[in-house]
Amino acid sequence: MAPTGKNLAGELDPELRRKALLRVLENLKRAIYDRQACNGIVRGNPVYSGPQIFPLAREALYLQSILRTAKAFDHHPKAASFFMFRELRPDIVEEFARERGFDLALLQNFATKLRKIRNRALAHDDIEDIRHDRDVWEEQEIAGGELTACTEFAFAAMNEILNREFGETVELLNYDGADAEELARIANAQQLNQKWMTRLY
Repeated sequence: MAPTGKNLAGELDPELRRKALLRVLENLKRAIYDRQACNGIVRGNPVYSGPQIFPLAREALYLQSILRTAKAFDHHPKAASFFMFRELRPDIVEEFARERGFDLALLQNFATKLRKIRNRALAHDDIEDIRHDRDVWEEQEIAGGELTACTEFAFAAMNEILNREFGETVELLNYDGADAEELARIANAQQLNQKWMTRLY
């Protein structure tokens, strides 16, 4: 029988457990930054369509955010993920959730949605979805607020475990994507979309 997250984490020596925690935190941190940069582009409302930098960057940042989040919430028994440490240190995670009024049941449903999106759209395009004209993104409906709440709670909880077990923390900068928003607005003001369009067509 495959080991559960708890058993697997329990088999790791302290240094490997620390490195696994840091990997989960890195995935969550990058997912948060990517999402914020994507949101900045959306707020900047670049007047672009087709294969130009802002539409491409917006999609790439969103997909990268979802992919890193899916890694951080992977249920696979050998995955370094939130759930491995959730099983290993339920005392810390549950205490943390109570203090912040966070419903841990949300994470299970969220992780299930992510796994379906990863397996059916990111790892490969599912032939049955193509056959039946199904869109897994629409079917799973990950809302922006849900993505924000789950990733930020998980980051804080994993950071608390890292702090209590190893006396360390990972800094999460207060990044809001304002730079991406400003660049999009500058590009609009300079009408760069029209200048670049002539090179594409």
